[in-house]
Parts: sequence; structure tokens; C-alpha cells
Amino acid sequence: YWGGPVCIEEVTFAPIVADQGRYEAFDAGQFEAVYLRDPMLIQRSMDDGVGGYDTYQNSQNVLLLNGGASESPANDVAVRQAVAHAIDSEQLKERDFQGAGSARTSIIGPDSRYAAGQEGPAHDVEAATALVEEAKSAGWDGNLEMVCAQSSQDVALTLEAQMESVGMTIDITLLPDFTALIDQVGVRKEFDVACWGLNGLDEGLWATLNSSLVSTSPSNYGGLADPAIDTAMDELRVAIDDEATEAALADLQEALNEAVPTVPLYHGFNRVVHTDELVGTTPTGNSLVFFSTAFLEQ
Repeated sequence: YWGGPVCIEEVTFAPIVADQGRYEAFDAGQFEAVYLRDPMLIQRSMDDGVGGYDTYQNSQNVLLLNGGASESPANDVAVRQAVAHAIDSEQLKERDFQGAGSARTSIIGPDSRYAAGQEGPAHDVEAATALVEEAKSAGWDGNLEMVCAQSSQDVALTLEAQMESVGMTIDITLLPDFTALIDQVGVRKEFDVACWGLNGLDEGLWATLNSSLVSTSPSNYGGLADPAIDTAMDELRVAIDDEATEAALADLQEALNEAVPTVPLYHGFNRVVHTDELVGTTPTGNSLVFFSTAFLEQ
């Protein structure tokens, strides 16, 4: 470090589960940097004039449906379509996020460079009710098990009310953290619907969506194998410009609306905020930050 600042020799990462707790600790001077996902707190940090690195994520929060990961009522496409039409993402946004973020059921968010009018499943109570009755006539009892992390409790309660309004009965299990959620959904596959995220990045759209949607992906935790989705993802993989990408995304959205492996709830930013004293960090994709050349100004 001859002739320059002495870089940080040790970085401590503290696991605070809730965004609210992380930002309060940051605001109290306990940390030089924290990771935020909650749209309300991201907006608050901006209003507070706090510096940070922003990463836009398509389908940041979604409702994942069990399309074949294990035996589930959600294996029935009528049940999945009913869930999709029952969800009112605008109400979710206003009720649980005070209007922050972008509520859309499309796979691509409105602030993406690839936003081209893609439309996800419409909020349609009549259609949802009819699909619930269709599935019940085929033997379904109307019950669904929904698992979410404790930090998503408010979202879970709003989704529960929306789905029960069209004739479903929802049993919510709140898990202590995302590690427990990943274990129950990704490892043990014990869920019908789950609070989840696809986190599609404009900088690597095919790679980040492919892992969640393609039939053969080990990260396709919903387990749905759909040829139309696979074909659209193949088109996205070889798209050579924005026009070809948007065309592939249009085909993908059509396939998703039909098969409903997941229902996007909202899209938005992740933000890594930092103090003015923390200098020399290097942001990369997906909210990753390198600290190898970081130092604290005195």
C-alpha cells in the first residue's frame, strides 16, 4: 500500500434476516454497508440521500407453483391458472409496499430494457372462480399449502385473502428465514405454492431465467416440464439483438400464461447502500460487491 490508502484487512458479514433491521442498524452506524431488497426501504434510503449500487431484477418476487416437483393439487393446470387470475398485484403493492416497486404479473418488469408490453395473467375473479369450480368437480378439495419466509408474512396474508376470495382454502406456513424456505421448497419439495423469486437480470436474462424455468434445470424448483416454455427459452438463448430478444420474450410470456409455473408479483431493485466513508468497493452483477480495493476514509 506504499503511497496509497491501506485497504481493509478484514470484512465482517452479519446475518440480519429482515431488511428493516439491517437498515436500522446501518442508520445507527453499526455497519458501513447493507443489502436491501424491500422496495419501501430502498426508497427510504434514496430519500435519506444514502449512496448505493442498484441492480434491477425482473420477477423479483413471485408465487412459485408446484407443477410437478412433488404430488400436489397445483400439478393441475386449472388450479395454477385459478391462482394466477386470483392475484391482484396492484392491491398487493398498495397494501404491503405502500405503492413502492412495480406490480406486474408479466415475466419482464416495466423498467427493464426489454419491456415491450408483455402482459401476464390478468386479475379476473370470475375466471378464477370458474377454474376453482372446475378443479373441484374433478376431485380437488380446494386446499392449498403456502410456504413463505417470516419476512414475507404481510405478502402471504394478502395473497391468502385474494385466493380465498375465489373459493380456495389456504394454509400458510411461515418459516424463520430463506434458508429454511429453500430447504422446504428446493430440497424436500413440500409445498403447493411458495413465496419465491426468479431475479432475472437484463445483463444475463437467458441465464438467470433459464435456471428457474427450463424443464431440465436442477433449479426448476416448481418442477414443471413444458415444451412451449423450453422452446421459447431456446429462442431467447440465441437471440442476437433486442428485437429478437423481445420476440422470444413474447413467445415465453404466452407459454407462461398458459402453463403458469409461477406468477410474478412485482419487479424492482436490489440496493447495496454504503456510508460516505467506505470507498473503493467494486459493484458487479446481481448485487455482488467486491471489497478487495476498499478502504475507509478518515
